[in-house]
Amino acid sequence: MLQEKYTAFKNDVLAQAVTDGYFDGKFTRKQIVLSDDLKSADILVTYDTGKRYVFGQTTFKQDFLDDDVFQRFVAYEPGEVYSSTSVANVQRDLYNSNYVKMIDIDSTPVTADKNVPVVFTLTPKKNKKHMFAIGYGTDTGVRAKYEFDWRWVNRRGHQLIANAFASQIEQSAGVEYRIPADKPATDYYKLFANVDRKKDDDTDSLLWNLGGAYHDQQGNWQREFGIKWQQEDFTLGDDSGNIGLLTPYAKMTYRKADDFLNISRGLMLSGELTGAHDALLSDVSFLQAVARAKVVRKFGEVNKVTLSAAVGRTWVDDFHQLP
Repeated sequence: MLQEKYTAFKNDVLAQAVTDGYFDGKFTRKQIVLSDDLKSADILVTYDTGKRYVFGQTTFKQDFLDDDVFQRFVAYEPGEVYSSTSVANVQRDLYNSNYVKMIDIDSTPVTADKNVPVVFTLTPKKNKKHMFAIGYGTDTGVRAKYEFDWRWVNRRGHQLIANAFASQIEQSAGVEYRIPADKPATDYYKLFANVDRKKDDDTDSLLWNLGGAYHDQQGNWQREFGIKWQQEDFTLGDDSGNIGLLTPYAKMTYRKADDFLNISRGLMLSGELTGAHDALLSDVSFLQAVARAKVVRKFGEVNKVTLSAAVGRTWVDDFHQLP
């Protein structure tokens, strides 16, 4: 048992050294000293780490996007101390980018230069993805949905997402065009447009949205700042009319979980502030604030509790004027 623990300890030291870039490290002393009664032992270990290696050049072997797009996924610089965790973070972000299907990494140390060049060989996903579904609901009747994902429109990595939905009481369609920002794994600019039509026994509404926004992420926080134009034509009973609003907005969301794919403990907090003013291309002035919270806790193997709450307030002279 003692020998097993001793071997495991040495392996842990070696693994951590390689993770942190000490590729020339070696044990200069390895000794187990037993007590006189053989009931205890001292483990004496000396490890010489040697010089810590630094990052060399990072290159991407691929032919479907400009190299600059992928270089912006790299958070470290040549000459910084090497860490395999930093390489793993790039790999994670590449997989999450919706560009890449497979990644092969070569990070062989160069002993003479004491650096580690990193080469990512990328296999792209299929450029375009289509999804179609059809179903039936007691409240909607027959319904159909279509989604289109154009993973890269050009070599700059721009993306286009479109969707359409139709049922007996509601029809909608939308499109979003994304432009990667300095950190393409999480940050992007977007232009969007959508239309939503709802019609039942006494209500008929046609709502258009057109706008743009910037989205970024810092740690567990996601932020979005944008502006959109809303135009609604509506009929409600004997009343009808139309309204136009130019609405700046800001959203912030905090997410934390032990495992986002299978959450046992999780927390989500979000807030949104939006408004319009009748002096700025809007038919009505208003200010609206909304806050939401969700907590997830798992008990045992199969029991999970989700608690959600939301609160909001709207400041407006005539509530019926809002879409």
